[in-house]
Amino acid sequence: MKKICLVLALSLLLTGCGKKETPAVSAPAASASVEEEKPLVLEELAVEFLRHSADAAVLMQAVKELPQQLRETLAEEGVEVERVSVTMSGSCASTVQAVEEGGVDLAFLPVEELVRAEGYPQVALLAGEQRMDLYTTDTDYGKNLSGRKSPTWAELDRARWGTAAGEQAIELWLADHYEGNGLSDLADVTEYESREALYDAAAAGEIDIFPASEELEDFTRIAEGEPFYTWAALVHRENERLAEALLGAVETLQQGEFAPLFGALPYHAGRAEDLDPQRRLAAIIG
Repeated sequence: MKKICLVLALSLLLTGCGKKETPAVSAPAASASVEEEKPLVLEELAVEFLRHSADAAVLMQAVKELPQQLRETLAEEGVEVERVSVTMSGSCASTVQAVEEGGVDLAFLPVEELVRAEGYPQVALLAGEQRMDLYTTDTDYGKNLSGRKSPTWAELDRARWGTAAGEQAIELWLADHYEGNGLSDLADVTEYESREALYDAAAAGEIDIFPASEELEDFTRIAEGEPFYTWAALVHRENERLAEALLGAVETLQQGEFAPLFGALPYHAGRAEDLDPQRRLAAIIG
């Protein structure tokens, strides 16, 4: 009897050693349901432009037809608006105040005028970014300037300068580094009809130093200007989601019949502090 019990015990022991335990399989955790962001719904959207943004015929037509286009383009970007109104203003300052106070929800304004206003609300978009750098040519004096780490005002004043339209960034660079002096304070400045004519003059050695908005391999860059902008879209501070939806909507509107109201240059998301260089320049030149 003892022998039988011993055999049975050994049999059970061997059977247990050879048996593989199946690991417990836990049920997959239910994936968290991602709630889709609900579209922004606005009862009314008041949009304002300046009267000198386009000719009178375009402005009159925009007041009638642009509201529907705005509703449709914003709907594609997840913003549903029941009513859209479009108005024209004769004053940048009054439009800025209206946006600040909530009477206007969205405004498109030229930056040159905007920075002269008494502060401004949230900047949603900016267009026309341009950075002006300062280059020297291969003339003897140009090479001399390129070797100077920090040329003095007297050294710059002795150079032959060339410019074309839109030199605000270099005006600010000069004012920041030379006690408020600008291009008008230099002794020898030639203004050319176009940037191409300016570059031709630089290549011909007619000038020693000039600003340029693109990278030029044939000349020596001695200073970098800060970025400047031409156009801005403002929204009231409480309309953050509207600001996020504007980029795609404006890109669509720039391809339509009311493109002059938005400008031809591409927009990107912006901030109020991006306009600080232009505000500083406005304070300097008055």
